[in-house]
Amino acid sequence: SSSSLPMPKLQASAAPAPDTGASDAQPPAVKRKSHPTSSSESVSGPSKTTLCITEFFRTTPMDLYLALMDSRRVSGYTMKKADISDQVGGAFSIKNGYITGTNVELVPGKRIVQKWRMAKYEPDDLYTDVVISIAENEGQTEMNLIQSGI
Repeated sequence: SSSSLPMPKLQASAAPAPDTGASDAQPPAVKRKSHPTSSSESVSGPSKTTLCITEFFRTTPMDLYLALMDSRRVSGYTMKKADISDQVGGAFSIKNGYITGTNVELVPGKRIVQKWRMAKYEPDDLYTDVVISIAENEGQTEMNLIQSGI
């Protein structure tokens, strides 16, 4: 991981805020679209859920990517230990090992695909698929997260 990089200033917003010159202005609320949907496995087994979340941030796509992939930054905002590889096939562990997994695809500033496992999952080999897409959208950075197999 690249722990020597500076921390980005991230602010979630629903729309670009006008420049008022006020340094203590609060950012607008986060624009959130959360759409849990259900799907069934094709083989006999339990029903699975897919979680879809869209968030907008006033930062660059690369700064958002680094905020999600840099161990020091993730440790800072979760206040829990994080160890995140910046390599495809590399392992990660966040929230003191509560969430672990591997990186499947990494496109800096654009896309993160990972296999996630939460400590409470049964059976022990159960992983979910997480796809995070990051793109600039009308002066903001849009993040779409899809977690399937929950």
